[in-house]
Amino acid sequence: MKRIEVSCDLVEEILARVPAKDLLRFRRVCKRWKSLIQDKQFIKKHVSYSPTKFLYCAYNSSAKRHLVYEYKGTRMLDNNHVRLFLHCNGLICLCFWGKYLAVWNPALRELRKIEPATIKGSALNMIGFGYDHSNDDHKIVLLTYRRSPSRPHHDFGRAEVISLKTGSRVIDYPSYAFDSHADPGGGTLVGNRIFWLVKDPTNKDSFILSFDLVSHQFNRVSCPSTNARIVGYNLSVIRGHLCVVEYRVRELCIWSGQSGKGVHSWSRLFTVSVDDIKLPDGHWVFGSHVVECETKDMELLVKVSNWFEQKQKFKVVRVSAFNTKENVFTKLEIDYSCGYIATGPCPYKESLLSVHG
Repeated sequence: MKRIEVSCDLVEEILARVPAKDLLRFRRVCKRWKSLIQDKQFIKKHVSYSPTKFLYCAYNSSAKRHLVYEYKGTRMLDNNHVRLFLHCNGLICLCFWGKYLAVWNPALRELRKIEPATIKGSALNMIGFGYDHSNDDHKIVLLTYRRSPSRPHHDFGRAEVISLKTGSRVIDYPSYAFDSHADPGGGTLVGNRIFWLVKDPTNKDSFILSFDLVSHQFNRVSCPSTNARIVGYNLSVIRGHLCVVEYRVRELCIWSGQSGKGVHSWSRLFTVSVDDIKLPDGHWVFGSHVVECETKDMELLVKVSNWFEQKQKFKVVRVSAFNTKENVFTKLEIDYSCGYIATGPCPYKESLLSVHG
């Protein structure tokens, strides 16, 4: 029987589409496959093909603590102190209530504890996680502030940039506080910049603070102007663009940002009401979380909660089949719901990238 030779390029393309847990076993097939699977360029290609999954932190009544789950209900991490997730290239930055951090790769089951220098004695204001392509390095950005002992009503801020490869450095930044209408937590990553919704302490105006992971420069971006009554808002990424999500009494409005030479312009992407979503009887309102789950068909995961319940339990619904030409939804359907979602859903992709840099 004639032996068929498969080109190295074809083998690479096939393996790049194989789940990470299988590739870990395939390293034992031969030295060539092991070398390929550990190659940095192959790891980048593999994560680009990986399908998007979702993590969330939910209260488990039988275990009587919060656990981290994958989208389909698989338990991923047993920890009761997870405050939020931030994702980049298959790595998850975990922020815990105990003022410490960790970088986690669910696929490799690696967990690396991070102990920041600036967080001791300071209030953790904002956090971000992203990738510096110029140095092939992942970075955590912590924004903290302290009260000035000589000026009681004056805050001063410090930004700690933690590199997974080279350690940390501290830089000063203007001390801005989270907007009270915004969902406090992590920054939103778009390209090599992290964005937060903040308030200027001098005039109380809301704006977006950005941080460039390459140049380590801060910039201000104006928010979209609206006269609507807003009960909350946060940032999201839809189709690769920074978006501002406005939560009104029973509807949400999403603005998409277009950037060019540092100037942002905003256009309304869509507005949707809770009445458009087929939910059980109750007084449903939107929660402060929207994430994209399918770019092509504009599918979003949206938190909703029922005011009639004694304990406000967030559920997650999927808004799908958005018609971009007519700017209307053609179909809204429930995807899944959980009893009580504390954190998330957070999108992530399986990756072979080690948490040790």
